[in-house]
Amino acid sequence: MTSTPNLKRACPFTVLYTKPQTPAFPLIHDIYEVVPLPWTQVVPAPADIYVHPNALRLVRKIGGTLPAFPANPYLFTIPGNTRDDAETFVTAMQATIYWTKHRETKNQHATITPRVVNKGGRPPEFHFKLEFQCPRSGIHIVKPNSRKSAPSQKCDCKSWFSISHHVKTDSLRVVWRWDHNHDPYSEDEVSTMRTPKVIANWINERVMSGLGWASIEKLLSCPDLFSMEVDAAIPEAHYVAYDQVRYLIRKQIRVLSKKDDNVIKSISLWNNQLISEGFNTYFPTSTSGTGFIFAFQSDWQKNMLIKHGASMLMLDATHNTGLPVCWAFTLSLATEPLSQILTWLHDSTGYTPLAVMSDCALAIRNAVRGVYRNMESPPKHYWCLFHVLKAFTANANMHLAERSAEALADFYRLVYEDDINPELSWPLMAAKWSLVSPVFVAYVEQQWIANIQHWSMYYRIVRSIATRTPHHNHHL
Repeated sequence: MTSTPNLKRACPFTVLYTKPQTPAFPLIHDIYEVVPLPWTQVVPAPADIYVHPNALRLVRKIGGTLPAFPANPYLFTIPGNTRDDAETFVTAMQATIYWTKHRETKNQHATITPRVVNKGGRPPEFHFKLEFQCPRSGIHIVKPNSRKSAPSQKCDCKSWFSISHHVKTDSLRVVWRWDHNHDPYSEDEVSTMRTPKVIANWINERVMSGLGWASIEKLLSCPDLFSMEVDAAIPEAHYVAYDQVRYLIRKQIRVLSKKDDNVIKSISLWNNQLISEGFNTYFPTSTSGTGFIFAFQSDWQKNMLIKHGASMLMLDATHNTGLPVCWAFTLSLATEPLSQILTWLHDSTGYTPLAVMSDCALAIRNAVRGVYRNMESPPKHYWCLFHVLKAFTANANMHLAERSAEALADFYRLVYEDDINPELSWPLMAAKWSLVSPVFVAYVEQQWIANIQHWSMYYRIVRSIATRTPHHNHHL
């Protein structure tokens, strides 16, 4: 019996563990070594040309070259370690492409508490992280029945960048995927993409200073810039549109006019402020289910109403005509809120017009009739002929079709013949059109003949005052 030597068999495989290398983030001392210079630049005005001090003399370069780096994504560290330093870098990046903010992540700073067992877990790598995408990222999905015909800006571009505060090194690290699948320098991109941030800020500053579109448009006019070579640079003023300025103006009005998130409380605060400034206001705390009523009148408007408003009061929405003598807001155009407003105006000013002009709403008719009914000489109430003829024409077209023009001509005689009583002419007109459409005749009888004193010139005692002295027509 022979003994077998005790030999250990060698393992045929050898597993080597290699610790993964930490990506290198080299320090870039000047961010403009990697960040492209701003596309928008100021062009000084020639010495022999006068321009407004605040004119928009910015032009945008086109036809440039996109940056390229040895790696994609490109990793680097920038100077600084605060959130402000990170925002400064983002601003520099957005001076070219207006990157869209995609995500922001924050991690709370770790605190050491005595007698608390460390539960383990991976510590956070960064305190905050800001991520931005190319504005043309993603794919546009057309909604059913969409009426938009303009092509979408989205082209599924994968370019992005992020900046984070690295905890271990207390530094700001940037990861930038810099390749685009489109040309951000092309002229088409200039005309279709969002307004550069510097231009958006310029417009916002002009709006916040109180300038309207007419004034801003003058600041955009720089003829010497418009004559520049198109293939070199394009004036930014070319792409500042009226709609953009109008949106900012309306947005500013909404922000400044809203004193509280609660509408009623906001109106109450405005009411108190206007009273302290000497305004005549009306804001009843209880409106009997009619929503709210808020009316106000400056001392100047009140004086103008009393001194020059004896002839006619225009009770209608104002369209930059006449002289507004009071502003009134209500959720309902029913008789009750209108009656309250007219009563307040009469009681607070002592004002009673010779006549009232309005559209042909029956609620306004009832309100005027109710407020002034107990007076010895109540004001006449006239309906605006534009609204009368518009309503009559629409109904005639619906019921009489091709003969509507003939019916309108007959109605014109009832309106404008001031030497013949229209109530005597109506039976003949009714008999004629009853053979064509009894429904139409019933409509005219109920809506117009029953209120004939409001619209026929035959009954207009103060018609010369209302039509020949427009400065005496006052809007409420």
